[in-house]
Amino acid sequence: MTPGAPPGRVSAAAPAAAACGFARSEVASQGREPFDLDGPMALILADGGKPLEDISLDTFGRDFDAEDDNVIVHGDVPGGAIVRGRRSVLVQGDVAGQQDAPCRIEVPGDVVVTGFVSHAHISARHIHIGASVARSQLSGTELVEITGDAERCRLQCGDYFADVGGVRSQLAELEETRLHGAELRQRVAVEGKRLHKSCRALRAPLNLNVGRIVTHGDDAIAVDLSAFYRSVEWQTDEDLDLAINEFFAKGIVGVLSRVNRKHLVEVPTRGKAFLQVMRGLHELLRQVVARDAVQRRADRCKLELERLVSELEARCPRVLVGGSIAPSARLEFILPRALRQGEDSIDFAHKTALLSIHAGAFADQLELAWQGGDGARGERTVAAGDLDGTVFQVRDERVYWERIPADALF
Repeated sequence: MTPGAPPGRVSAAAPAAAACGFARSEVASQGREPFDLDGPMALILADGGKPLEDISLDTFGRDFDAEDDNVIVHGDVPGGAIVRGRRSVLVQGDVAGQQDAPCRIEVPGDVVVTGFVSHAHISARHIHIGASVARSQLSGTELVEITGDAERCRLQCGDYFADVGGVRSQLAELEETRLHGAELRQRVAVEGKRLHKSCRALRAPLNLNVGRIVTHGDDAIAVDLSAFYRSVEWQTDEDLDLAINEFFAKGIVGVLSRVNRKHLVEVPTRGKAFLQVMRGLHELLRQVVARDAVQRRADRCKLELERLVSELEARCPRVLVGGSIAPSARLEFILPRALRQGEDSIDFAHKTALLSIHAGAFADQLELAWQGGDGARGERTVAAGDLDGTVFQVRDERVYWERIPADALF
């Protein structure tokens, strides 16, 4: 295998590129054709948002914050404009920044620009540009897609810091839930022992065993509702409360009344003490339900945390350029890693894989300089047209590329 080529493949079509750490690779399917803006546009339009005209940018001092709404710009975004929000942005026109008045678009969702982009900094999860990009920086979390040419651009992909915030929030919720669960387990243990002492204080003992649900041990009364949870259908906490109260009244109290019938019949006044014990048992049952609910919440937090971390580590950010890449372009891929420090502690670090494109000694050449996430470096000269219509991504901490099929470029 040629050094630097993707594992399991031998590419004879690009031996020079493979030797310097980037080579042809398979285009990962994303469920849509490359450079098809209709899908991302339709999602934003269907979701709705705040319409924004050129004149309203001036009205807001060219600094517009859509907050929780999408932004739909009917026309161009003029030089100096800043558009922010917590959703997505659709520009049905150009982002026409100027050297002394660049544009900025910053959202956590998608950005779709149907026209060209010049002198701008765009930051989003997915960036779709319908024409060319010049003298700009595009920072996409997962995808940067330019239908036309890229000239003097910095294209960054893989930013994970917003996702780290979500992971840390999930960690904090998990820790809070576990602390609450520990408190409830302690309360259940104390209540079980207290109820046992109440039973022992009676002149005649009570039998509080109800199958595997309520067990009367030597020093405490324990409640296990796992079989009950499996036997009933419930969707909300209210459904569960109704079911547990009905089960206690008709099931537990009914069973214990029959089991202790002789004890109650012999001395009628014992009924009052029996009711007091039943109230204590109901309180124990209520605390067990609360403890189990918190445990289920902790389990859900744990699963969501693992999902977030797995998705972050499995992410394969991509940069697609349908036209040509002019010299003075730089591609950066951020490669995050989750560092586990015990069961409830996760920290993050990252490496960066780089590819810089410069003018060659001749007009029909490009000089490529690369640096892998492992620190390895190299340079290579390629024909200028070799990077026309190309998708870039990272494998084994190196930047790889392949030509996009011609029928996908039109």
